[in-house]
Amino acid sequence: MKKNLIFILLVLIIVSSCRKKHWKCDEEVSYKNDIQPLFDAHCNKCHSYDTYQEAQSMANSGQLKEATINTSKMPPEGEKRLTLKERKKIYCWIESGALDN
Repeated sequence: MKKNLIFILLVLIIVSSCRKKHWKCDEEVSYKNDIQPLFDAHCNKCHSYDTYQEAQSMANSGQLKEATINTSKMPPEGEKRLTLKERKKIYCWIESGALDN
């Protein structure tokens, strides 16, 4: 019984650590200077993040983080992918409250 519990806990720890990115956000990220240009270059061809309100809505819903950070589904295959640095900027912008700054 004790071995089964340890095994289950170990599996849970491994699975949870694989799904989420935890970057240290040590620089301020600006929506206007950092995030909107990323959306223009990588997202707006298929999605409409033309306004801050649209981007904030996606950030607050968790969909933006899931698609770009946790699963790297966006942009799709064949399109210019976000670099690790760009993904970190989006992550840090969301984690800091998705501010219009």
